[in-house]
Amino acid sequence: DINTANNVWNIKVGKNEGFVPRWKNKSIAAALVGAFIVSFMLMIICIESQSHHDLLRDMLPPKALRKIKNYKTCVEKYEIATVFFSEIVGYTAMSAEMSAIQ
Repeated sequence: DINTANNVWNIKVGKNEGFVPRWKNKSIAAALVGAFIVSFMLMIICIESQSHHDLLRDMLPPKALRKIKNYKTCVEKYEIATVFFSEIVGYTAMSAEMSAIQ
């Protein structure tokens, strides 16, 4: 609005109802689909992480599990034997190429 000495002038550019692009609804739908896909992927990651945690909890003693969670080496020594929990990087790929005797 522009105030003048006589009256008020209204200056508008575009349609009286306003401008709505033709692609607005499609972009909203695409954003919703994208958000659903990302949410679904995060849910899968959370489920896999929990199942990994459950497996470690079932396999390892609580003391070893606490150390591993803190990125520490877990070595426990006993008079009869030494138990060493470790993860060998690349073991699965290496063992797939080896025979049982190797």
